[in-house]
Amino acid sequence: PNEYELECLGSKRPAIVQPYGLTEQWRQKLVEAAASPETRLARQKVSFIGMWGARKGAKDWGQSIRRVRAIVPEAHFKFLGTLTNNERVLRDLNIPACDWIEIVPEFHPDELPKLLSDSTVGALPSYAEGFPLALLEQLAAGIPTVSYNGPGPRSILQGSSPDLLVPVGNVEQFSTALIQILSSDLASYRKLIDRSREVASRFVWSTIAKETARLYETHLARVRAGISELSVHG
Repeated sequence: PNEYELECLGSKRPAIVQPYGLTEQWRQKLVEAAASPETRLARQKVSFIGMWGARKGAKDWGQSIRRVRAIVPEAHFKFLGTLTNNERVLRDLNIPACDWIEIVPEFHPDELPKLLSDSTVGALPSYAEGFPLALLEQLAAGIPTVSYNGPGPRSILQGSSPDLLVPVGNVEQFSTALIQILSSDLASYRKLIDRSREVASRFVWSTIAKETARLYETHLARVRAGISELSVHG
């Protein structure tokens, strides 16, 4: 699903790079559930989707939260799909239970559009990803999402939203990027929403499936042509 994984296979391996995507119907549900830009900007809410663990940046979140709230004291944080108990999350954050941190260990997929509806900015401080659907879902919902510049997020954002990528493990830059979006004026925030949705619209399963089929057909035609040529010369 990304160029880095192709490199790991080695140049002699027959392989293609094809991204993951969302169905058009699911993308539309995420769009329709979103609150107005005015409401979302007023909420000052940072959302994260993913299993809680070091690979997903669990060890970086505590420092990031403190940096953000030092500048934006009204900032709230929502952790979705952690798949662990809330006590562990709070322990890793080194923050006691409070009304500005919401943790949802599990949720039904159909609940996600509503859970994301009032988020201001997304966050994905992940150290390793294949092709993060959680990032695509937040972008589809119109949530500008700050990510570490690693394989996966880089494939999604580097072309049109490189400003949402920060060096892997750089908590200071990560926090600063979140603060900048939380502190945006409404006009700038609307542009971020539009750009986020436009990025997500490029990764739709129907388009990806057609391109995959085309690549297979092209390869098979070459193979058949090679076989025919061998038969003639044989």
